[in-house]
Amino acid sequence: MLTMKKRCPGCGKISFYRIKREWWMRLLPGTRHYHCLECREKFVLLQTIM
Repeated sequence: MLTMKKRCPGCGKISFYRIKREWWMRLLPGTRHYHCLECREKFVLLQTIM
């Protein structure tokens, strides 16, 4: 799942940690891959670059 918020899209919590991205995720600049500690969902955070 792709999101722009700094919250888990599954449960809305902010307790997550960063994990290693897949090779294809590196093609999208500004993305980070996270794993939620509450609901165990994996998601990609798209950070806006300004």
